[in-house]
Amino acid sequence: MNFKTFTLCFILIISNIYSQYDYFLENLNPNSESFGENIGVSYYSDHITLHYFGHFTWGTCTNRFGELNEIYNTLKQQNYSIELVGIAAESQIAYVENWTSSNDSPVCVDSDTYDTWNNWNASQRDLFILDFDGTVLFHENITSGIPDTLESFIISLFSGCTDPFANNYNADATVNDGTCAYEAEFEDSYTFLGTVE
Repeated sequence: MNFKTFTLCFILIISNIYSQYDYFLENLNPNSESFGENIGVSYYSDHITLHYFGHFTWGTCTNRFGELNEIYNTLKQQNYSIELVGIAAESQIAYVENWTSSNDSPVCVDSDTYDTWNNWNASQRDLFILDFDGTVLFHENITSGIPDTLESFIISLFSGCTDPFANNYNADATVNDGTCAYEAEFEDSYTFLGTVE
């Protein structure tokens, strides 16, 4: 297999992993690190990602996004590889500042054909959490509130064996959960050197 073939295969594999849920939307939040960039699931392939679908107008959608942003900041300050992306409909663009003025996570607008909302089968106030590979691990409508266990659930996604010398080392884990396993290697080889008097 030559380099070009290998590269094409790699791109196709990555594209297939993220194809259902990936999107490329401009981040409109000037308070965010990726402001002005086209982002999506594959942009954050080395992060656990939270994707929140809602409306920019004041009310429950804006409140939930603010609450999620607080959790996001708490976990980022603890060095978790996590990103929160808010996605609203283009028809709400006049109210984008409701989400950007006091939050620092990426905020995007889905076009008037709502491709991203449709590909995700998303409803207003739906929260999706994806792992490093773009697999949906959590999907819930959070109209009635943020689940009490959401933060601990997210932290559990980073748990695993963090010792690179262990048999079950998890390179994605950032919290050692005490499950490291080691295979002991001993040789039962003895040499008789003589008699001790």
